Amino acid sequence: MKSPRAPRVPDSPHPQEFLEQADADVSARLLRGMYTYLIMVSVLAVATDSFQQHPRLMWRTTILLVSTLLARLGLIIGRPYLYLSRPALWRWLLALTVVIIASCCGLLHAAFALMYGIESWPFLISAIWIAGLTAGGCLTFVPSMALVYCHLFLMEMPILLVCLRLGGTKANAFALTVLFFIVFLIVQCRQLHSAYWQGLADRASIEAKNRLLEELALTDALTGLPNRRAIGAWSDRQLEAAARHGFAFWVVLMDIDHFKGVNDTYGHEAGDAVLQKFGEILKASTRASEISGRIGGEEFLQVITFSDQEGVRTVTERIRKQFAEETFHFAGRTFGVTASFGASGFSGNKAPEFSALVGLADIALYRAKNSGRNRIEIDALQECAAR
Repeated sequence: MKSPRAPRVPDSPHPQEFLEQADADVSARLLRGMYTYLIMVSVLAVATDSFQQHPRLMWRTTILLVSTLLARLGLIIGRPYLYLSRPALWRWLLALTVVIIASCCGLLHAAFALMYGIESWPFLISAIWIAGLTAGGCLTFVPSMALVYCHLFLMEMPILLVCLRLGGTKANAFALTVLFFIVFLIVQCRQLHSAYWQGLADRASIEAKNRLLEELALTDALTGLPNRRAIGAWSDRQLEAAARHGFAFWVVLMDIDHFKGVNDTYGHEAGDAVLQKFGEILKASTRASEISGRIGGEEFLQVITFSDQEGVRTVTERIRKQFAEETFHFAGRTFGVTASFGASGFSGNKAPEFSALVGLADIALYRAKNSGRNRIEIDALQECAAR
């Protein structure tokens, strides 16, 4: 079996499962950082007299910010519902909140420069907060460079243009600082963006390999059927369900007759072909709600549920007859092989140990072998009731 190839870091558009993970990450990051905008407004209200001198501007900006943040909160909380039906609309509405909030902050920063001057205390307070919010927002939107660019330019371009318009040494120096800040964030975010998507690809590769290893640990390599470990884990759960809901649970052990003679006479390749053919027949006779597999050597096991003794016999007889009619061609000769079957089952509200049922089925199989092979022996259904 070939091991899965590690997925390449995708170009845009990204695979759907990666996009869903990226949207979930952005939502979680936004939820954690929503309070920072409210703290900024609170600091401006306490540390400056902006709300007294320019109440209309400050209150309108605050109301618009709070309203948009509430809308964003609704999008994040309602993501499991809207996103499932219309993911493109969800992304568009989220981007709209980014535009509104970044525009409010960027224009407010520029307004402080015009109202108070770039050397004033109110402007310094706003500059510190806007720089922090800009950097934090860029890190939040790293999964999407489109959102990074949108957030970054709307936050910083207004003050850059205002400083260039004001002119003078200090204003131009501040504009140059803003420009370097923008370039720095773009370079860093592009690197983080690539690392983020590479991380998703690496994670997907690891998960695929882990699934493959888990499948190999629970699958017989030759027949592709579940192995003893997989059957045991499944049966332990189903036994409890059988006792809880009162349906019959049967274990059928199957052993290929004179299998050692097949290997000795025709070679191990012939023996493998016999095992594979029996596995195919057994798999085709197993319902989706049941399980069958190879538990070692030439021995197989099938679990049959919701059936009486005659139903088990009908299923098992079909497998026995179909396998007995198969012919194999090796070493220039044609030969046939048979199998013997032993079954045991229980019904009741107290589940026995799975190993106990297998032991009883093994005793029935032993009887079938001693009675001439190529036959079926089924024990009566065991009634197990809790005291």
